[in-house]
Amino acid sequence: MRDDYCDITLVLDESGSMEPLQRDTIGGVNQFMEEQRKQAGKCVVTVMKFADHPRPIYVGRPVAEAPNLDMASYTPNGNTALLDAVGVAIDEAGSRFRAMREVERPGKVLFVIVTDGEENSSRVRTKDQIASMIKLQQDVYKWEFVFMGANIDAFAEARGIGIGAANTLQAKAAPFATSSAYAGLSDNASRYRSTGQSMAWTEQQRKEQEEA
Repeated sequence: MRDDYCDITLVLDESGSMEPLQRDTIGGVNQFMEEQRKQAGKCVVTVMKFADHPRPIYVGRPVAEAPNLDMASYTPNGNTALLDAVGVAIDEAGSRFRAMREVERPGKVLFVIVTDGEENSSRVRTKDQIASMIKLQQDVYKWEFVFMGANIDAFAEARGIGIGAANTLQAKAAPFATSSAYAGLSDNASRYRSTGQSMAWTEQQRKEQEEA
């Protein structure tokens, strides 16, 4: 595996409740990508959006070539099939990695789940199945999982699928909070890519959400 190679998957809620933050989410994701383009090393990204069902915007793109989100590619509507989206995204990443030689595989894998509502429409995966999938990837393959949740108990929802409190952010559904959350995410991802340290949120980042 290549320690200088990071694979990032963003599982992004596109359900109707995200509509008030459409522009802020687009801006936050685009700023995150722009900051990651500045970092040393190889990085590829996948953006898997979901509402009633998961739909990839792009898969395994070099971050330098990843297109920005816009009002056409990110259009909130529908329900929240979060579990199905996470399952599809994990399977997709695993398939890509299996197709690579061991020496070519990314040494760092980051999954970021962003949602502002509770699961309500998955048809394929259950919470227990997703928790088992995440546990396998965390324990055996050392993938990092991050959960950013607003308008829900983010810690309870993350815990239910096996993501620990350190990597969970209780976000607020407000413009400044959204911008701050993505800025913190980018800082943590840059640190993870350069040093291998975990994606744990800092107390300052949590405080910014509380004060937003």
